[in-house]
Amino acid sequence: MNRILVTGGDGALGSQIVGELARRGQAVRGMGRSAAPKATPAETGGVEWAQADMASGAGIVDALRGVNVIVNCASSPAHDTYETDVAGTRRLLAQAKDMDVRYVVHISIIGIDRIIYPYYQYKLAAEQYVVESGIPFLIARSAQFHSFVDYALSPLRQVTGEAAAIQVDAQFQPISTRDVAEHLAPYIVAGKTVGRLDDFGGPEVLRLGDMAAAWLDVQGMRLKIRPAIEWSSDLPFLSKFGDGFVQGYNTAPQNRIGRQTWNEYLQETYA
Repeated sequence: MNRILVTGGDGALGSQIVGELARRGQAVRGMGRSAAPKATPAETGGVEWAQADMASGAGIVDALRGVNVIVNCASSPAHDTYETDVAGTRRLLAQAKDMDVRYVVHISIIGIDRIIYPYYQYKLAAEQYVVESGIPFLIARSAQFHSFVDYALSPLRQVTGEAAAIQVDAQFQPISTRDVAEHLAPYIVAGKTVGRLDDFGGPEVLRLGDMAAAWLDVQGMRLKIRPAIEWSSDLPFLSKFGDGFVQGYNTAPQNRIGRQTWNEYLQETYA
């Protein structure tokens, strides 16, 4: 049986993949900068844990010891992004090749080659290192998680007027991290598919205006929404993506693999 290392194993997606693989009877080792999450052994039947830092390289060799497959979920969009996503991925793969790792599954994002944003440029560079690593690989580009859109809408809680300006035509195909883990697990376990997986997203493609209205409603907020003339709206984080989201470059409507809808996520999170 393979031993599978999941980097970013305590993150939103990584923790779901760790749990899903363990439920399928796989030998799993989670990896993160912190000590093992307390819930992990109880929930997944004694999953191994390795404390290591992608940005500095500390602990990487020990984390890779005895590993056959890597699932690279580690990412740091807010700080040390180059060191973690680019230099860290390159360092991880170089060490993995020396230690005879046989397969790498690399998690990425739809549209990073079409949407101009520094973090996406780093993600694209990381993909290139995966391709050039010399290790058989699978690159999986997912649409944004529900939690990403939730976070992007959070500045609306600070709006003091009666209405907020939003780029209502921005498109999202939000997906549950549980659905992503279930979708990728068979590929990880089989370890045969090489190249880039078809881009995938959640069960529905939605406009941000509609998503924001539902988000406000479930929390009992009476804020009204008005269309933003330009991207300089009350959601400054999303303004960094320009009109790529309006064009839907971050979606894959032809491949709707998730089950959880946006409204179901909101009910689960806020009800």
